[in-house]
Amino acid sequence: MCKKSCILILWLAFSGAVMGFTIPPTFFFNNSELKNSNMNTQKEIWKDIPNYEGLYQVSDLGNIKSLRRVTWMERNKCNRTHVGRVLKPQWSNSGYLHVRLSKENKVKILRIHQIVAVVFLNHIINGHVLVVDHINNIKTDNRLENIQVITSKENIMKYHKLKGKNV
Repeated sequence: MCKKSCILILWLAFSGAVMGFTIPPTFFFNNSELKNSNMNTQKEIWKDIPNYEGLYQVSDLGNIKSLRRVTWMERNKCNRTHVGRVLKPQWSNSGYLHVRLSKENKVKILRIHQIVAVVFLNHIINGHVLVVDHINNIKTDNRLENIQVITSKENIMKYHKLKGKNV
Protein backbone atom coordinates (compact mmCIF):
# COMPACT_ATOMS: atom_id res chain seq x y z
CA MET A 1 0.00 0.00 0.00
CA CYS A 2 1.33 3.43 -0.82
CA LYS A 3 1.90 6.20 1.74
CA LYS A 4 -1.13 8.22 0.60
CA SER A 5 -3.44 5.21 1.03
CA CYS A 6 -2.17 4.60 4.57
CA ILE A 7 -2.71 8.25 5.49
CA LEU A 8 -6.24 8.14 4.06
CA ILE A 9 -7.08 4.97 6.01
CA LEU A 10 -5.77 6.45 9.27
CA TRP A 11 -7.69 9.68 8.67
CA LEU A 12 -10.94 7.80 7.95
CA ALA A 13 -10.53 5.60 11.04
CA PHE A 14 -9.74 8.61 13.27
CA SER A 15 -12.59 10.75 11.95
CA GLY A 16 -15.00 7.84 12.39
CA ALA A 17 -13.90 7.36 16.01
CA VAL A 18 -14.30 11.08 16.73
CA MET A 19 -17.80 11.12 15.23
CA GLY A 20 -18.87 8.06 17.25
CA PHE A 21 -18.88 5.26 14.68
CA THR A 22 -16.44 2.56 13.74
CA ILE A 23 -15.46 1.60 10.25
CA PRO A 24 -15.46 -2.17 9.62
CA PRO A 25 -12.39 -3.71 7.94
CA THR A 26 -14.57 -4.66 4.96
CA PHE A 27 -14.81 -0.94 4.17
CA PHE A 28 -11.10 -0.87 3.30
CA PHE A 29 -10.72 -4.38 1.91
CA ASN A 30 -13.22 -6.49 0.04
CA ASN A 31 -13.90 -9.98 1.34
CA SER A 32 -11.56 -11.52 -1.27
CA GLU A 33 -8.63 -9.55 0.13
CA LEU A 34 -9.52 -10.62 3.66
CA LYS A 35 -9.76 -14.22 2.46
CA ASN A 36 -6.29 -14.08 0.93
CA SER A 37 -4.72 -12.64 4.07
CA ASN A 38 -3.41 -14.75 6.95
CA MET A 39 -6.53 -13.94 9.02
CA ASN A 40 -8.72 -16.41 7.12
CA THR A 41 -7.57 -19.67 5.53
CA GLN A 42 -10.93 -21.28 4.68
CA LYS A 43 -11.77 -22.15 1.10
CA GLU A 44 -14.42 -19.98 -0.52
CA ILE A 45 -17.56 -21.92 -1.54
CA TRP A 46 -19.32 -20.68 -4.70
CA LYS A 47 -22.94 -21.47 -5.67
CA ASP A 48 -25.18 -20.36 -8.53
CA ILE A 49 -27.64 -17.54 -7.87
CA PRO A 50 -31.26 -18.64 -8.56
CA ASN A 51 -32.61 -17.26 -11.86
CA TYR A 52 -29.02 -16.39 -12.86
CA GLU A 53 -27.57 -19.91 -13.19
CA GLY A 54 -24.57 -19.93 -15.52
CA LEU A 55 -24.32 -16.13 -15.29
CA TYR A 56 -23.49 -15.26 -11.66
CA GLN A 57 -22.40 -17.01 -8.46
CA VAL A 58 -22.27 -16.01 -4.79
CA SER A 59 -19.75 -17.21 -2.21
CA ASP A 60 -20.12 -17.95 1.48
CA LEU A 61 -17.86 -14.93 2.10
CA GLY A 62 -20.41 -12.61 0.47
CA ASN A 63 -18.63 -12.12 -2.85
CA ILE A 64 -20.51 -12.10 -6.17
CA LYS A 65 -18.85 -13.07 -9.44
CA SER A 66 -19.90 -13.12 -13.04
CA LEU A 67 -19.06 -16.24 -15.02
CA ARG A 68 -17.24 -16.41 -18.34
CA ARG A 69 -19.73 -16.66 -21.16
CA VAL A 70 -20.28 -15.79 -24.82
CA THR A 71 -23.31 -13.82 -25.99
CA TRP A 72 -24.55 -12.85 -29.43
CA MET A 73 -24.65 -9.12 -30.17
CA GLU A 74 -27.42 -8.61 -32.69
CA ARG A 75 -26.46 -4.99 -33.36
CA ASN A 76 -22.85 -5.85 -34.35
CA LYS A 77 -23.66 -9.33 -35.71
CA CYS A 78 -20.89 -10.95 -33.68
CA ASN A 79 -20.20 -12.85 -30.46
CA ARG A 80 -19.04 -11.08 -27.32
CA THR A 81 -17.00 -12.86 -24.68
CA HIS A 82 -17.70 -11.79 -21.10
CA VAL A 83 -14.74 -12.41 -18.81
CA GLY A 84 -15.69 -13.79 -15.41
CA ARG A 85 -14.72 -11.55 -12.48
CA VAL A 86 -15.63 -10.71 -8.90
CA LEU A 87 -18.09 -7.82 -8.97
CA LYS A 88 -17.46 -4.65 -7.01
CA PRO A 89 -20.44 -4.03 -4.72
CA GLN A 90 -22.07 -0.63 -4.44
CA TRP A 91 -23.53 1.12 -1.38
CA SER A 92 -27.27 1.59 -1.10
CA ASN A 93 -28.74 4.63 0.62
CA SER A 94 -29.59 2.46 3.62
CA GLY A 95 -25.97 1.35 4.11
CA TYR A 96 -26.24 -2.16 2.65
CA LEU A 97 -24.10 -3.45 -0.21
CA HIS A 98 -25.79 -4.38 -3.49
CA VAL A 99 -24.87 -5.51 -7.00
CA ARG A 100 -26.47 -5.08 -10.40
CA LEU A 101 -27.18 -8.37 -12.16
CA SER A 102 -28.30 -8.48 -15.77
CA LYS A 103 -30.07 -11.16 -17.73
CA GLU A 104 -31.62 -10.83 -21.18
CA ASN A 105 -30.96 -7.05 -21.23
CA LYS A 106 -32.80 -6.53 -17.93
CA VAL A 107 -30.90 -5.25 -14.90
CA LYS A 108 -31.90 -5.99 -11.29
CA ILE A 109 -30.35 -4.49 -8.18
CA LEU A 110 -30.07 -7.10 -5.41
CA ARG A 111 -28.72 -6.75 -1.88
CA ILE A 112 -25.83 -9.10 -1.23
CA HIS A 113 -26.97 -10.26 2.22
CA GLN A 114 -30.30 -11.33 0.74
CA ILE A 115 -28.58 -13.26 -2.07
CA VAL A 116 -26.40 -15.08 0.50
CA ALA A 117 -29.48 -15.99 2.55
CA VAL A 118 -31.44 -17.23 -0.47
CA VAL A 119 -28.59 -19.40 -1.76
CA PHE A 120 -27.07 -20.79 1.44
CA LEU A 121 -29.96 -20.64 3.96
CA ASN A 122 -32.81 -21.43 1.51
CA HIS A 123 -34.51 -18.17 2.49
CA ILE A 124 -37.59 -17.21 0.50
CA ILE A 125 -38.01 -13.45 0.19
CA ASN A 126 -41.55 -12.79 1.42
CA GLY A 127 -41.78 -9.15 2.37
CA HIS A 128 -41.43 -8.41 6.07
CA VAL A 129 -42.50 -11.75 7.57
CA LEU A 130 -38.96 -13.17 7.67
CA VAL A 131 -35.99 -10.84 7.26
CA VAL A 132 -32.25 -11.31 6.82
CA ASP A 133 -30.27 -10.08 9.83
CA HIS A 134 -26.56 -9.35 10.29
CA ILE A 135 -25.60 -11.03 13.56
CA ASN A 136 -22.81 -8.54 14.36
CA ASN A 137 -24.92 -5.56 13.16
CA ILE A 138 -22.36 -4.56 10.52
CA LYS A 139 -24.40 -4.06 7.35
CA THR A 140 -21.40 -4.62 5.06
CA ASP A 141 -20.35 -7.96 6.61
CA ASN A 142 -22.14 -10.37 4.27
CA ARG A 143 -20.34 -13.58 5.25
CA LEU A 144 -22.59 -16.61 5.68
CA GLU A 145 -21.51 -17.00 9.32
CA ASN A 146 -22.82 -13.48 10.00
CA ILE A 147 -26.22 -13.90 8.30
CA GLN A 148 -29.37 -15.29 9.88
CA VAL A 149 -33.05 -15.33 8.98
CA ILE A 150 -35.33 -14.06 11.76
CA THR A 151 -38.85 -12.74 12.07
CA SER A 152 -39.52 -9.06 11.65
CA LYS A 153 -40.55 -8.85 15.30
CA GLU A 154 -37.26 -10.38 16.46
CA ASN A 155 -35.38 -7.92 14.25
CA ILE A 156 -37.22 -4.96 15.81
CA MET A 157 -36.55 -6.29 19.32
CA LYS A 158 -32.86 -6.69 18.49
CA TYR A 159 -32.70 -3.12 17.16
CA HIS A 160 -34.31 -1.65 20.29
CA LYS A 161 -32.08 -3.76 22.56
CA LEU A 162 -29.05 -2.45 20.68
CA LYS A 163 -30.23 1.15 21.07
CA GLY A 164 -31.04 0.60 24.77
CA LYS A 165 -34.80 1.15 24.46
CA ASN A 166 -37.59 -0.91 26.06
CA VAL A 167 -40.34 -2.18 23.78
